[in-house]
Amino acid sequence: IYFRINGTKKLELDTAGNITASGNMVLQGTAPSIRLQDTRQLNNPDWDSVSLGNIEFYTSDTTSPGARALAEIEAFSNNAAASGPNSDLIFKTSANTDSSPQTRLTIGYDGTSTFTGAIIGTLGTAAQTNITSLGTLTALTVDTLNLNNNAISSTADGDVYMVLANNGF
Repeated sequence: IYFRINGTKKLELDTAGNITASGNMVLQGTAPSIRLQDTRQLNNPDWDSVSLGNIEFYTSDTTSPGARALAEIEAFSNNAAASGPNSDLIFKTSANTDSSPQTRLTIGYDGTSTFTGAIIGTLGTAAQTNITSLGTLTALTVDTLNLNNNAISSTADGDVYMVLANNGF
């Protein structure tokens, strides 16, 4: 089944139930949503390490390797799903040398994030003044000086030298 506008095919539904459309899709209404629903009946442990669906961003490249997925967002049921589907959200992008999109960011079902690549912005700069808080430290070693509880010690030769301001102790 297909629909044409001014002689051009704009929407097609094939025998497998796949829909191909040209042009833009607009959803209007109060809080519209798109749902990707996996219809497999996944039972324990079938949902371990299973893709639950993804959104792919393609280009119709006229050179080898042809149409390429440039970026992808995937819902993935991870290995920790033994008692129920723990879904991670995986973001993938590709460089022109990649044969397929590579995982760059994973947001875990528990809120943890794992990423590859450089940190850009405040945390990515060398100036540590951009980090305003480290929380409570239990021990700290700077150069060869060790600070732990109320003790100051040396990790080198054992001697600790202190240079005091004018008033001293």
